Amino acid sequence: KFAVRKSKTKLLDIGINVGPTGSLNPYAVLLPVDVNGVMVKRATLHNEDYINTKDLRIGDQVIVERAGDVIPKVVDSVVEERNGSEIPFKFPSVCPSCLYKVVRLEGESTVICLNVSCPARLERSIEHFVSKVAMDIQGMGPRIVRILIENNLINNLPDIFQLKINDLIILDGMGQKKAENLVKAINDSKTRPFSNFLVALGIPYLGIESAAILANHFAYMENLVKGTHDELLSLPSIGDKIAQSIIDYFANESNLGTVNALNELGVGIG
Repeated sequence: KFAVRKSKTKLLDIGINVGPTGSLNPYAVLLPVDVNGVMVKRATLHNEDYINTKDLRIGDQVIVERAGDVIPKVVDSVVEERNGSEIPFKFPSVCPSCLYKVVRLEGESTVICLNVSCPARLERSIEHFVSKVAMDIQGMGPRIVRILIENNLINNLPDIFQLKINDLIILDGMGQKKAENLVKAINDSKTRPFSNFLVALGIPYLGIESAAILANHFAYMENLVKGTHDELLSLPSIGDKIAQSIIDYFANESNLGTVNALNELGVGIG
């Protein structure tokens, strides 16, 4: 087991990274400090509860810990050294990447951005959307997704269905045949069951079984969007957690815009 080393320094600020699944991950910006031979200027703060439980404030003297090669973390504030200038941290209510409202899912410590088109989570959103359990678009693996984003051919989910053979041919390692096959696979995916489309949207907690129940009951996207919390709860195997997650997802205007744009392209109408 590694020896745990600790050092004291000043917490200059608390920043937020938006992870690939939309989670808002706080980190400490520190006055650089030597912890066991390594200069540390950033450290993880885990989540909102961690900051509140430890009562960490901007300007605090804090204890930073590092064990082996593990990412350094702030383990405590030195309360007795406060002078009254320290500022309590307020967790953001909007996503720093896309500025849409964030939610904290029931029973979870993580605050997440539900906007499926948020730039910070776009790559993961698309990878999930095209995966086998979802729209099952053959030939659109992670490498191709990354190339399409890097070349500005995809900035949101509807862009997938507007890709042209001529756009794709010029990409590294693509060529005429692969480009034709990809465009065909994208068009073929429009016939996937409504339940697959619901899974593809990346609604937290919504798996294929629950999606099939929703598809069966609502039949069309416009009915589901209008569905109430009580109506959702009345369905078999749809608990409070999934129901609230669906309501929150469609309360996000960007998600509604994405779904409407997909529907206009003949995708996921029901």
